[in-house]
Amino acid sequence: MMLPLAYAAEDLYAKIDSALKDYIGAEVPMYGNERVNVYLADGTPIGYAITSNGVFYEMGEGKIDDPTMNIYIEDGDTINSIMEADNKLDKFYELKGQGKIKVDPVGFGKNIKYFFTNIIGRIASWFS
Repeated sequence: MMLPLAYAAEDLYAKIDSALKDYIGAEVPMYGNERVNVYLADGTPIGYAITSNGVFYEMGEGKIDDPTMNIYIEDGDTINSIMEADNKLDKFYELKGQGKIKVDPVGFGKNIKYFFTNIIGRIASWFS
């Protein structure tokens, strides 16, 4: 027998969508062309995001093929705490540091890029 999830994937995506949809079209210069899938730690797909030429281009429910990065989030409470934070980027890095979020770039080149982007993003968050 499978236990019910504390949060349905659709509900979690709706929370993310309502918090981030206004950012579509915004510049994210550290992420040029990325295809990111977001999962719960158990592998349940939540949603995806696409950046193109440094612009947050698209997001949607479920997952996309050929991601350049996968993000695994511990649980629905972790997503809620990010979406409810005043500074979502700071909260993301805080939870990542606590091991509640794992970012998994796909491919060796992406791993190196992510390492440097992570450092730059961390520094930038200090000034926001």
